[in-house]
Amino acid sequence: MPYLRLGHDSWARVLRALILILLILILAYVSLLIFGFAVFKYQPAQVARNYDRPIGGDRDAGGCLVGAGYSWCAVKNKCLRVWEEPCLLESDQKLVERYLSENISRLAPEKEVLGGKFFITRFRFAADNQVAVDYEDGHNAYLANAAFVLAGGRVEITDFSLLEKNGASLNQTDGSRQ
Repeated sequence: MPYLRLGHDSWARVLRALILILLILILAYVSLLIFGFAVFKYQPAQVARNYDRPIGGDRDAGGCLVGAGYSWCAVKNKCLRVWEEPCLLESDQKLVERYLSENISRLAPEKEVLGGKFFITRFRFAADNQVAVDYEDGHNAYLANAAFVLAGGRVEITDFSLLEKNGASLNQTDGSRQ
C-alpha cells in the first residue's frame, strides 16, 4: 500500500488546519467554562430568593397564609386548615359529639327502619361551627350537615340537613335523590 506523500507546502497547510481546529476547540471549551460558571454562580441565589417567598402570598388579619388554606383560629390562637383541624377546643368538640350521639334519632329527618337504632360512624368538623355527620341504623347510611352554637356549656343545633342517603346525593329543596 503506497504511503500518502505530501509535499512540504501540503504538510504546512494540513498543520495550519489542525492548529486552527485545535484553537477553535480550546476557545469553545474556555467559553463553555466561563458561561457555565456564570450560570451556576447566579442560579442558586435566584432559587434561594424564590424559596423566601411564602406560598400563596396573601395573609389574613391573623397573619395566616390564605392561599395555602390557612385561617386564623382565635380559640386556639394559631393558623390552621379547618379541614385538617377544627377551630374548636377539644372539650367543645367532644361536647358536640356527645350531644349529637345522644340526640341523633330526634334530629334525623328520616326515622330508623326495621327496628334499627341510629349510631354515628364519623364526625368531620369544618369552619363556622359546622360538622358533617355520618350515621346509620344498620340498614340505611346517611350523611348530614349540622350547624351548631355553643353557649354556656350547652349545644344548640341550629340546622340539621340531610345530604346523602346510602351514598346518593339528595336534592336539598325537596329531599329527592339526584
